[in-house]
Amino acid sequence: MARQRFLVTGATGDTGSHTVEQLLARGHQVRALAHREDNRSKRLQDIGAEVVIGDCLDFDAMHTVVKGVRGAYFCYPIRPGILRRRPTFPMRRRRLASIAS
Repeated sequence: MARQRFLVTGATGDTGSHTVEQLLARGHQVRALAHREDNRSKRLQDIGAEVVIGDCLDFDAMHTVVKGVRGAYFCYPIRPGILRRRPTFPMRRRRLASIAS
C-alpha cells in the first residue's frame, strides 16, 4: 500500500488523536490540525504527525493546510457552534481539492 498524507481536524481530541495514531500505525503521513500548541499537540509531533495550528473556519489558512493531502478526517468535537462548521467542511474540501494536488 502506498503511503498517503491525510489531514485530521480536531487532532488533539479523543477521536482525532486516535485517528492520527491509527493512520500513522498504517504507515501513512498525517497532518494534524490543532487549535493551539500544548502537550497534546506536542505528543502528536513526537509520534510522527505534522502538526499545524489553525482553525477550519479560516478558509485562507485551509489553503495551506490541505496542500498535498489525499483525504481528510473531520474529527471535530460536538459542542455549541458545530452545526455551523460541519456543513462547510465538505464544501471547502471540494473547493480546496484542486489546491491539494
